Amino acid sequence: MSVMPLDSQPPEETERVQALMAELQGELHRQHKTLHGANLSKLAKTMAHVAPDAEPRNEMDRLVGPFYSTASLEEWLGISRQALDQRVRARKLLGCMATDRVRLYPSWQFTDRGLVIPGLDRVLPVLAAGVDAPWTWALWLVSAIPDELEGLSPAEWLAKGRDPVPVITLARQDAAIWAV
Repeated sequence: MSVMPLDSQPPEETERVQALMAELQGELHRQHKTLHGANLSKLAKTMAHVAPDAEPRNEMDRLVGPFYSTASLEEWLGISRQALDQRVRARKLLGCMATDRVRLYPSWQFTDRGLVIPGLDRVLPVLAAGVDAPWTWALWLVSAIPDELEGLSPAEWLAKGRDPVPVITLARQDAAIWAV
């Protein structure tokens, strides 16, 4: 991928880069941090590592993604592969196994601070009681349910910090159907 100078980028991309820089500056200030003395090359690589792919790789990527890899989450969250695996097994984090045995983590389940959206840890065990199929749970979580949750998907509902009980109720109903 070649990098064009900022002044030769389309105006909307220039605006996005400027907005990103302003957000970075604000976040650094808020966290009482500085770029002085920072390894900017490593910072840029870290930011690129956790950015989603430019184009979906397949239909599941388009429907459920983008995704983080285990390596990108280890770096972003500062935790081990074993800690990620433990959270997945405890149904506190959604990890979907790809056909090449690589675990993928849908990015929508994280807040901008790297926390899992509130209530997801209460919904995943309910879905798991119906079927042990993380891809099914992921699709369910990103699909709006007609006439439910004000037209939001369960993931959107939870990400907005709404009461998880309606999502848990819907999950319980569908899990019961899946279990038959």
